[in-house]
Amino acid sequence: MNFKRANTKFDELYEIRLATPNDIDNIMAFLKEYWDKNHILAVNRDFFEYEFRVGDKVNYILAVNRQTGKIDACEGIYIYSKGDDETEPFDMAGGMFRTSPHALLPFLGLEILYRKRFMMGVKMRSYIGIGAKKDTTYVLTKKYFKDDMVGRLDHFYRLNDKKEYKIARITHKTILDIESSGDCIKEVLRIVSKRFQTLTYFGVDSQMILEEIATLGILGIDRIVPIGKSSDFSLIWDGYDIIDTMSRVIDVR
Repeated sequence: MNFKRANTKFDELYEIRLATPNDIDNIMAFLKEYWDKNHILAVNRDFFEYEFRVGDKVNYILAVNRQTGKIDACEGIYIYSKGDDETEPFDMAGGMFRTSPHALLPFLGLEILYRKRFMMGVKMRSYIGIGAKKDTTYVLTKKYFKDDMVGRLDHFYRLNDKKEYKIARITHKTILDIESSGDCIKEVLRIVSKRFQTLTYFGVDSQMILEEIATLGILGIDRIVPIGKSSDFSLIWDGYDIIDTMSRVIDVR
């Protein structure tokens, strides 16, 4: 492990390490106290283990106070995109990141975020929306993660025509028309590989999509369905007719 910028002052006060199954009860208690007492990961151990436990490993990084033995900061780790070769580094994303208000040092949370990449041996990681205070979080993160690309994201949305909105405060209600063309479909299909299975669409002609797939020779799309239907089961699956595939035919001549 190469903690080339890890700050040793944290190690004097904290044991920063990956969790074990023996830590699960303490992690859940920490989430119950500092996240939400009714959160499913704080009250349902079976679900917690489903999300984060892999055999004798628990995909959580902890900062344990050396004096009290209690967790002062932690973050869950979601592993994905292992790759074709077991020797390849994997990708990961973080979740349930929290620091205790009683932490002994400032930036303890940022420290475990920084160390996580080395402790897990990851190839790629991303953090979106870390910190609730946009005026300070961006500046501190950019300084702390100076070896990484840190920036502000531009947010775009298309407003649905409703009388009441529950997750947004709309000050100027503007409903945009949906436009589509063959060019925009081509741009989407350029990123499709043979690992893709289902393409969902909205506001475009499915026949136009099929024609572009055939023209471009795309190999990775087996289903073209409207948004909201991607999990629906049908007798055509992965490009194969299940009835024909599973049926036994008696040849009589």
